[in-house]
Amino acid sequence: MIQFNQSQPAPRVFLFSDDAMEVYKGLRRSINDIINGNPPDSVCGIYAKLEIYFIRFCLILHVMENLSVGSLPLPKISAETAKRALKLYDYFRHMALKVSGQIDAENDPLISYPIRFREVLSRLPAEFSTEEAWAFFSTATKNRKTMFNYLRQTHLFTRLDVGRYQRNY
Repeated sequence: MIQFNQSQPAPRVFLFSDDAMEVYKGLRRSINDIINGNPPDSVCGIYAKLEIYFIRFCLILHVMENLSVGSLPLPKISAETAKRALKLYDYFRHMALKVSGQIDAENDPLISYPIRFREVLSRLPAEFSTEEAWAFFSTATKNRKTMFNYLRQTHLFTRLDVGRYQRNY
């Protein structure tokens, strides 16, 4: 057990008011729905961390709001404070998912492409000719220009010679 001496203030416990608890329960339900939708593990981790952050945001905002008017913090966190904390939560959720998407795109350069093209791109050999590429692309599009638009993307392909390409992924 932690012993406090006279110079240290005694710890205080802050609870959610009934309305603030409803805000938290609504957030918890939405997180459960997202996690039950079977997202990647990285996304599950983001939501687990942000749930803890929401509680911390509530505590920080509650103390700041009360101290800014010169009073000691009340023992219950209000629904208004929880709603403000939810705005912070939404901002950090948006940013974390944005960064996660960028990291996923680096790890899998094909993730942002339509499924039909991902299938084509993943079946291409390590080195290939334009005609070999067209044999694969013709299953997804009838337009050769679309194929050339993909072949010009330097993060996906390197042009070795006229009509010869190498995959970069």
